[in-house]
Amino acid sequence: MSSRQALRGRLSATLAAGTLFVLTACSGGDPTPTPPVVPGILAVALAPASLALVAGASGTSTATITRGGSFSGDVVLTTEGAPTGVTVTFASVTLVAGASSSAVTVVTTASAAAGSYPVAIKATGTGVTVAAATLTLTVTASPPPTPTLGLTLTPTSTSIAAGSSGNAAAAIVRGGGFTGPVTLSATGLPSGMTIAYAPATIPDAASTSTITVTVGGAVAAGPYTVVVTAAGTSVTTTANLAVNVTPPAVSGNITVAYCAVDAPKWVAYQDGTSGTWTQVVPAAGTNIYTFSMPSGKGGLAVVDTVGTGFSLNVTYATVAEFQGFDQTLQNGACGFKTINGNIAGVAAPQLASISLGYSTAFVIPVTSNAFTLANVAGGPQNLFAARLTGGVQRADRMILRRDVNIAAGGTLPVLDFNAAEAFGPASANVTVTGIGADSTGISTLFNGVRGSTFGVIGSFDNYLAATGAVPYDAVPASKLIPDELQQIDAVALAANTNQSSRTTGVFFRAPTDVTLVMGPALSTPTVTRITGLTFSRVRVQLPVQAEYSRALSSDFTQTDRIAGIFATSGYTGGGAWDLSIPDVSAAAGWDNTWALRNGLPIAWSVSANGGAIYLLDRTVTDGTPFRSALRESTTPLP
Repeated sequence: MSSRQALRGRLSATLAAGTLFVLTACSGGDPTPTPPVVPGILAVALAPASLALVAGASGTSTATITRGGSFSGDVVLTTEGAPTGVTVTFASVTLVAGASSSAVTVVTTASAAAGSYPVAIKATGTGVTVAAATLTLTVTASPPPTPTLGLTLTPTSTSIAAGSSGNAAAAIVRGGGFTGPVTLSATGLPSGMTIAYAPATIPDAASTSTITVTVGGAVAAGPYTVVVTAAGTSVTTTANLAVNVTPPAVSGNITVAYCAVDAPKWVAYQDGTSGTWTQVVPAAGTNIYTFSMPSGKGGLAVVDTVGTGFSLNVTYATVAEFQGFDQTLQNGACGFKTINGNIAGVAAPQLASISLGYSTAFVIPVTSNAFTLANVAGGPQNLFAARLTGGVQRADRMILRRDVNIAAGGTLPVLDFNAAEAFGPASANVTVTGIGADSTGISTLFNGVRGSTFGVIGSFDNYLAATGAVPYDAVPASKLIPDELQQIDAVALAANTNQSSRTTGVFFRAPTDVTLVMGPALSTPTVTRITGLTFSRVRVQLPVQAEYSRALSSDFTQTDRIAGIFATSGYTGGGAWDLSIPDVSAAAGWDNTWALRNGLPIAWSVSANGGAIYLLDRTVTDGTPFRSALRESTTPLP
């Protein structure tokens, strides 16, 4: 290295050291410190920190957040860990600056599983660590609902004359998971008053029953409180029925009028259950018979001519019920006129049904559009006609004319189902239960207050247990006048035989979805021949079934002789049926040749009824059900 180079190196080192000195000297000895950065803080707390809820219930807690350090921003609340069937929500999901709490709502469903669950409530903000708190949720199983049963009687009070009967409707309401059958019973009945139900046990699928209160003729007049009890499994409830018994309606005579074409050969009556049978003759030039039953009930025996033979029919009833029978005749059952008519607007396979008073005709247009109504009663009558479709035979058009009074042999104005007077039906659905394997048919009928009873609206002939709901048609309620009713009924024939049948139905004004519950088969009656006279009498014995406790009817047939018994529970007092063709041979005018003959077989049929009986009750109300069951002899009495 040259001396010049060495000098340059020492100079560079000296300059570098001077520069360092200068920099050190200029920096000073007391510099200002930079403040440290403080981190943001976020915390969340719950009050209460645990909730205990029954499945299906809800509860609340409060989430409170704490901001600290450099953090003062918005906070978002979230949740994790809620089990199936549990929902957690916040009153405020975002807590803006200045807000520090939000309600936390926990809702559980009835299906939420019982157990203890940690539910995380998280708070999140920008630039801070997520904060979390645990809500301990305890879910307990929901207790089973408490079964409930309600009972309503309509009406809640009724007046019944001694020796007659009255009806009330019982409606039940099941609740709290109770779905079983309900059995009706009653207490508080005085001696001589009985109560029957149709049905006595209301099945799962039904909610109504008709209560029939029968008051014996010896029951003292005055108010009585009948306590009706409805009982199911673990549930019982009661309702009171106030029954005001009035004196028997025996202040005067009973008058029975017969149609001229049906004028009887002989009439006799019996007062009470053991009085003497006494012949009664009609008022001169009439078919009106008047007699008296001071006891409030009795029997009426009538002989008619049937072809070349004779028919003896005996009715046992109360005075009030006899008056109801007569009311039916006054409403237009007596017919003597023949009326002609024609239809239009009906094409095959359709057909038409026409009813005027109690006379009905069916018209199949493929044969003729003309029809004839026989035995039409005098005076104004309802005319009801329906155009029926083929097969199921549902009515699609109807005609209803009021106060029709055509002279005998006259002709009705044409019934045109496409004309302005025709109208469409109202419809609803019907389901029939309890039929088992029986063959069942359903029919809908129009019942007019002036006759036209059984004006056919439609039918369904092949209803089976698996069929379910089927539609039915009816006259719209707006077309009906006060007290006018319709009816729907189902008839079940025992499988593989016609020797047992059952009927159930209901009277109504406006069609509604309805379930008809078929009652049980009729118990087998004991039918015996009573001998000892020159003619035969027959006795019928049958236990009372709650569904069919209102009346009993029986018919006994030989080749050219017929006898029959009809009796009401008002007459019997509600006990077991034990009825006989009476020995009326001591009554004036009786002829033994009118009776059943000795030595010849006797075929028989026995039926019993429950609920309303349209031709027996003076009034039938909307919604009143009815039932009946029948058995026929498999072999005649020897």
